[in-house]
Amino acid sequence: MKKLYGSLLLILFAGVNGYGQDSTLVAHLQDQLYYLYIEDDALAGDAAKLLGAAIRGHQFILIGEQHGIVEVGQFTRALFKEAAANGFGYLAIETDPFIAQKLESLVDEDIDKLKNFNQELPYSIPFYLNEEDFAFLHTAKTKSKAKEQVFWGLDHVGGAAPRYLMTQLAANAPNEEARLLAESYLETGKTGILEFVQKMNFQAALMWQLTDEDYQKLYDAFGTDPASEAYQMISGIRKAKEIYSHWFEGRGYDNNYVRSQLMKENFTNYYRAAYERDGKEPQVVFKFGAYHMYRGLTPTRIYDIGNTVSEWANVNGKQSLHIYVQGIKGVANSFLGGNQAFDNTDDIDPSILAALGDRVTGSKLTLIDFRPLRKLRLKGLNPEFKNLMFAFDMMILVSEAKAVTVFE
Repeated sequence: MKKLYGSLLLILFAGVNGYGQDSTLVAHLQDQLYYLYIEDDALAGDAAKLLGAAIRGHQFILIGEQHGIVEVGQFTRALFKEAAANGFGYLAIETDPFIAQKLESLVDEDIDKLKNFNQELPYSIPFYLNEEDFAFLHTAKTKSKAKEQVFWGLDHVGGAAPRYLMTQLAANAPNEEARLLAESYLETGKTGILEFVQKMNFQAALMWQLTDEDYQKLYDAFGTDPASEAYQMISGIRKAKEIYSHWFEGRGYDNNYVRSQLMKENFTNYYRAAYERDGKEPQVVFKFGAYHMYRGLTPTRIYDIGNTVSEWANVNGKQSLHIYVQGIKGVANSFLGGNQAFDNTDDIDPSILAALGDRVTGSKLTLIDFRPLRKLRLKGLNPEFKNLMFAFDMMILVSEAKAVTVFE
């Protein structure tokens, strides 16, 4: 009886997790593989036609990225050029609204302007302090036909960004007293950033140095009109501290949930403003970490901005296109941690790796179109693979990824 019970468990386990041996699924995946190349900053290869057709049929395009690899910026740059030619005018990114506005002004100049900003206030801009993503942002701004606010910063204020906000508060202070107050906090931020970066002591950053009493001083000095930029900056820092605090105190769900709610609020504000300006539903490209771009429930057990955008498109009688870009192996820049080698083969479904075959080596980008697989009656799929197949319409795998070129 024990042998029979054990055999049944083995059969059940193999039916759920033994996908490296599922030749039917591997064969179906192989039918949906497309080579992708980036040539002269344009999409090429047999995936180009597929992507071009997909772009024309959607209101939103969501790129779920592995941070810190060259190929994401290169791909999104080429994709945005194609998207802009088909009416897309806006780019939503994983920064706060104030840094997004700053980035938009910086890419109007040249790369030296961004480098100088980074030297003056290092680490203030997450994810975009590298040459490849600067090129992408510059292309997005120049190719967009939107009148203003091309970049939509949906995220919270970053850990090192309050110093920049204090420079803005000081520059636009209503009086001398308010200016001096902002400048005093700026100096506190400049002193704390060294320990923040060198010792990874997040509590030394300005955001955690500000107390409730400090926030009250800032509100008293700059006013409490919710429509004013000063109020939004001060409140933005305070909200970010709340979000980070959830994480540091071990409340991961609260961290992700509150952060997602802020992203949805910011998206709604940008969307309504664009609709009022343009007189039509805006078409938007998103570039965020992969979990944020999920359609449906994310692995962090929330309905993130990616799902909201998907539903928003459906309400408009349109669709959203979700694309996951991930390296199989290679090197990525981890922001404060520098360049680090990685190997994601254990995290990629065995059936996908089996279908790729020799595509897993060399400098190749392979696109997998999950959409046709959803129509097949495939039984016993790994739940994680099934979730991925419905969360993202396509997946782009980079065989040997390279780290972005960060600014000195």
